[in-house]
Amino acid sequence: MSIPSLQSYLDAKAAEYAPFDPLRFPALYQRFLTTFPSSSSPKVIQVVGTNGKGSTGRFLALMLQAAGHTVGHFTSPHIHEFRERFWINGGIVSNATLKEAHQALWERGIFHEASYFEYATLLALYVFGGLEFWVIEAGLGGEFDSTTALRRDISLFTPIGIDHEELLGEGLEAIALTKLKSMAPWAILGKQYDLDQIKPLAQRIANERSSSLYILEDERMRESDISREEAYFSTYPLPLYQRWNWRLAAKAMEWLGVEWEVSKIPPLDLAGRMERHGRLILDVGHNPQAARALLETLQGKPFDLIYNTYKDKNYREILAILRPYILKLHLLPLEGNPRLVNPVLLEACAKELGVACERFQGELDPLKDYLVFGSFSVIGAFKERYLKEYLKQLKEEDER
Repeated sequence: MSIPSLQSYLDAKAAEYAPFDPLRFPALYQRFLTTFPSSSSPKVIQVVGTNGKGSTGRFLALMLQAAGHTVGHFTSPHIHEFRERFWINGGIVSNATLKEAHQALWERGIFHEASYFEYATLLALYVFGGLEFWVIEAGLGGEFDSTTALRRDISLFTPIGIDHEELLGEGLEAIALTKLKSMAPWAILGKQYDLDQIKPLAQRIANERSSSLYILEDERMRESDISREEAYFSTYPLPLYQRWNWRLAAKAMEWLGVEWEVSKIPPLDLAGRMERHGRLILDVGHNPQAARALLETLQGKPFDLIYNTYKDKNYREILAILRPYILKLHLLPLEGNPRLVNPVLLEACAKELGVACERFQGELDPLKDYLVFGSFSVIGAFKERYLKEYLKQLKEEDER
C-alpha cells in the first residue's frame, strides 16, 4: 500500500475536538519509545493553560536557543500550514522533515489509531529526537492531554480561563482542575486573572502530588529580571500581557539553571499575536479573558472590529466586553465550516448591544483603525484573503 500524504492522512482523521480515549495515547507513547529508542534524555517543559501558551513557549524556546542549546517547540493550532506547529532551533521545520517523520511512523503501522492531535504529538517526538530541550504545548485540556503522557520536568501554567466548557467541564474550577492535574514534579503558576480561585487549587494538587510549586505572582521581581525585561520590551514593543508570558519563561530558565543574555533574544516570531500592519491589528483570541487582556493593551482606543467565531464560544460576552470601543462590527465570511456560529445570531447580538454591524466586503481604509480578532482560523482566513491587498494600500498611502 502506498503511503498517503501527511495532509490527506490528517484530513481523514477525526477533528481535533472529537472525543478521545484517555488511555490510548499513553499506550501509543510506550510503543513509540520501544520503536524509536533514543540514548538522549531531553529536558521536557510542558506549557498548559487557556491563553498565552504559544507565546510563553516561544519565549522560552528563544531564550534556550540564545543560550546555545538545541530546542524544539511544539505548538497548536496553526494559522496557515500544519508545519507551523513544529519549530526547531529558530525556524519552522520543512515539509520534507515532516514527510520523513510521517513515513517513519506510517511504515511501522502501529500508530494509525491516533487522533489528529495525538499524531501531531508523535510527529513532534520524532522530529525533536536528539534535541536538548523540548518545549511542548498542551492541547485543549491537561490531565488527559497526549502531551501529559510524556515524561516532563517542568509544567508552566499560563492564564486559565473559561473556554471549551463542552469538553473540559462547566465553570472555572472544573476547567482549572483538569489543566492543573497535568502538573509535573516541578511547576510554575504564571499570571492568573482569577488568582484567588486558581491558586488554592494549584496548591492542593501540588500537595497531593508532592510537586514543587512556585507562584509567579507571590514574589517581587529581582532588579536583574526587571532590567532584562525592560531591555527586551523597549527593543520590541509588545502588548502588556506578553510581559507575563515573558516572566513565566524567564522563571523557567532560572529553574532549569540556564544562563542567558537578553541582547541575544530575537523578536517573538509567532504570527497573529498582536500582529500590526499600519493601523490594523490581528490578534488570536477566542474567550472573554483574551478580550479583556486585549483591551488593557489598546487602552481605550476605538476600532472597527472584523470578527467571526465558533458556536461553542461565548461570543455574547466577548462582544459585550469589546462593545464600548467598537465603531462598527464587520462579520468576516468563513464558508464551509460547520462549527461557525450562524451570522444571523451575531447580527442579532450586535443589535442587542447597540453595535452597528455589516457583512465584511473586503474593503479597508488605511486611515482607519481595525482589529481582526478571533480564533486561528479567523486570523488565517483574513491574512490569506485580504492582507496582501491591504499592505498594497498602505504602501500607496505612504508614497503619497
